[in-house]
Amino acid sequence: MKIRVDKKCLQCGKAYLAFTIATRYCSKNCRSAFYKEQVRNLKIATSNHETLRQRIEYKMSLYETPFLKVGDVSFLLGCSKSNVYAMISTKKLRSVNLSERMIRLFREDIFFILEEHIKRDYYVVNKSRAGRENGLTENGYRIRELTSVFKKSKEALYAYLRRHKVPKSKVGREVLFSKDHIDKLYLNFIGRRYVGLEREREANLKLAKQKFGIRQCYSIEKCVAILGKPKELLYGVFNRRNVPKIKKGKKIFALKIVIDEMYGLIKKEGFVRKVTLRKKAISKGRSTLFLDIYPPVPHPETGAPIRKYYLKMYVFDKPHTEVERRSNKETLMLGELIRAQKQIEILQLQFSFLAGN
Repeated sequence: MKIRVDKKCLQCGKAYLAFTIATRYCSKNCRSAFYKEQVRNLKIATSNHETLRQRIEYKMSLYETPFLKVGDVSFLLGCSKSNVYAMISTKKLRSVNLSERMIRLFREDIFFILEEHIKRDYYVVNKSRAGRENGLTENGYRIRELTSVFKKSKEALYAYLRRHKVPKSKVGREVLFSKDHIDKLYLNFIGRRYVGLEREREANLKLAKQKFGIRQCYSIEKCVAILGKPKELLYGVFNRRNVPKIKKGKKIFALKIVIDEMYGLIKKEGFVRKVTLRKKAISKGRSTLFLDIYPPVPHPETGAPIRKYYLKMYVFDKPHTEVERRSNKETLMLGELIRAQKQIEILQLQFSFLAGN
């Protein structure tokens, strides 16, 4: 009795009915193709093995050859030819140019370079280890320790320490900065940044305990006009500095004395509004003049920040006649006079001229 077994061909993957259990292929063609594939894979493996043997023999022969090609050196070092040419140009490897495209290098130079690198790394590691064992790092700070303290990047911190001429020493691969100088510098850094703020906070807390009325305060809109900061930013500044405030309904009023001191500090440090005369190109080869106010000032009616104030005057970009040149000169002089006048008004917190802008 013949049997029928459902099987899948190992070569083509199709399903077929086999008459025996040992059958693996659906046809003679598939069996022949599988056999040929096995023979081909065996030949490829033999060829790869022979190629590997030849490469090993070639590499071993390079260790005995006194003169090497650029490709041989790159093969020995495991790098590209461009790296070998770079070492030749920097005189790390000696080379002889016998003729065009016939550069030869000395085999002994390669081993000499490798030995020098090994000796140098060994010396650096031992020197750094000896420095740590002898306590040399106790008198200095590493740069990675200072970045977290000063809260600066490495590049910014290097520039900061260089600007303050902090002494440094090198132990192995590590750079150490003088501990005494860093401690003094850090105290100045912290003092300049935080001590003044803490004193101001304490003084404002004492003022907040005293009684004061709305007449002694500025509204938040007035504070925006005086300090030149947006309302949202001022709320954060007031909270951080403990500025005494009064809330009446939905309106907030800040103590005049504190706001005036803040404005005086801003003015002392140079952060006052500056008015600059600028040009903007328009049609027919002309430019209109306007005043650039920075930081922006609030509009007296809407309260929106205003930075540009147009003077409704124009100048010629390329004057061709004497009349145009004289007109440009007179217009610029008039614009500069207006700029100086508006600068004084803004410093006096008079923004009424913006109402018609």
